[in-house]
Amino acid sequence: MKARCSGMMAQGSIAVTIIVLLICGISSAAIIGGDEVYKITVGDTKYQVHKFTSIGESTLAVTGSSVDVEYLIVGGGGAGGGRAWVASHCGGGGAGGMVVGSTTLAVNVDGYTVVVGDGGTGGVLDGDNGDNSSAFGIIAIGGGGGGRGYDAHDGADGGSGGGGGGGYNQASGGDGGGGEPGQGSGGGAGLASSSADQTPGGGGGGAGGDGEDAGTDGVFAGGDGGNGLMSAITGEELYYAGGGGGAAYSTGSRAAGTGGLGGGGNGGNYLNSVAPIAGLPNTGGGGGGGWGHNSSTYEPGADGGSGIVVIRYVIPEPASAVLLVIASLGLIARRRRQ
Repeated sequence: MKARCSGMMAQGSIAVTIIVLLICGISSAAIIGGDEVYKITVGDTKYQVHKFTSIGESTLAVTGSSVDVEYLIVGGGGAGGGRAWVASHCGGGGAGGMVVGSTTLAVNVDGYTVVVGDGGTGGVLDGDNGDNSSAFGIIAIGGGGGGRGYDAHDGADGGSGGGGGGGYNQASGGDGGGGEPGQGSGGGAGLASSSADQTPGGGGGGAGGDGEDAGTDGVFAGGDGGNGLMSAITGEELYYAGGGGGAAYSTGSRAAGTGGLGGGGNGGNYLNSVAPIAGLPNTGGGGGGGWGHNSSTYEPGADGGSGIVVIRYVIPEPASAVLLVIASLGLIARRRRQ
């Protein structure tokens, strides 16, 4: 673009000068990178979208000139808690932190680092936290893991907090973990009881709200995961960062919690041998809480969903500049004839 502009300037014509001013004013910025790159139209505005969905580190290069972008960054979801032991109903995983905003990216041909965080791994202990996602220095915190049941472990802090585990013959259920301010919400608490069928786990927090305390939807029901938030940055209205549901004993008043909107997984239940559900990939959803009856009859906590990074920017519209150039040339031609 620079060579084209300097070459035209050398011709010295008034009309060419107008063309130079218009064409050189059109943005020459370009962004390179992403697993998916495509164009969308929103109203009268055209955008180019770059989606980063592969777990791990990659780069995003900016060439030509600086560019104003919108972004969505979601951390990996936390895993649900698990326990291979009697009366173990565990908390759901908290959603990954969700960060949205806009910024100006300067030229960087070597590339900005973009990281998509993996979801936490479930098992038969407290759920693992999800990994952070980040881009151009902005970090979305991974979701907190759910607390294990039986001995009522607390959910972990994270982008959104994990749900607390239920407690068998404990003084109280585990508390929900805390969420990162501006990114997520807290997890719900588990319940404690001396009856094995009355110890459900709390729901993991979501970007749009807290996870439910166990016992909210039914006297001994697992807590639902907190709902995530909707974003249309990709061109579709999609929810991200929903919390995982807490585990419970069976159905009805003892039903497991459902995952929150935005990829949260449902909690498991013991009596019907229902396994918890993992958080959906590229949503940052928390995994559902697992359960245990003894050392050979159990379902581990479910994994959290991986995170995502999305950016988009307005595609410059050259048509108006071309029309102005044509109009300018016509005006100059008429004046010369006069």
